[in-house]
Amino acid sequence: MLNALWLLGCLPVLTAPAATVAVAAAVHRWRAAGDPPSARQFVRDVRSCCWPALVIGVLFSAGVVFFAVDLIIIGQMGAERRVVLVLWFAAVAVVALASVSALPLAAADLASGRRLSMLILARQTAAEAFAHPGRAVTSVGVVTAIAFVVSFSPICLLVAGVSVAALLDLIVYGRSEHPAVR
Repeated sequence: MLNALWLLGCLPVLTAPAATVAVAAAVHRWRAAGDPPSARQFVRDVRSCCWPALVIGVLFSAGVVFFAVDLIIIGQMGAERRVVLVLWFAAVAVVALASVSALPLAAADLASGRRLSMLILARQTAAEAFAHPGRAVTSVGVVTAIAFVVSFSPICLLVAGVSVAALLDLIVYGRSEHPAVR
């Protein structure tokens, strides 16, 4: 049910970031307190984080477009392409590692009733990536693997949202560090 709500929330593209944070918050609450998610709470979460999540989603999308355009430009270069491509891969890796924990951290803020703040979230995600690089690499691997599976078998999208949210929450918070949820 939760994944179906997430998919419905993603149909209007503008609400996709909020729906994604809301599904992650529902999974976070579920893991922390054992409360099964409800449709009513999901809708409340989408409403409460709609604008901050939209801004975060737009910034993330702009970054993806930026790196895609860079890759196209690099493809048209001559001999210096290899050096620039190595630098491009390094920049993509740094950005991916630094931003991958944004979803579970935003979900934890939403689940605990705190307001989403982009500056605080950016600081938290960077701190998480540098403090726990193994977690960041594992998280990037999970997201990449599930994106790869969905690209070859779109039917897997029916379980991808909750799966990614649960795996990222488990990677970032584990069992012993899971913060209490009110």
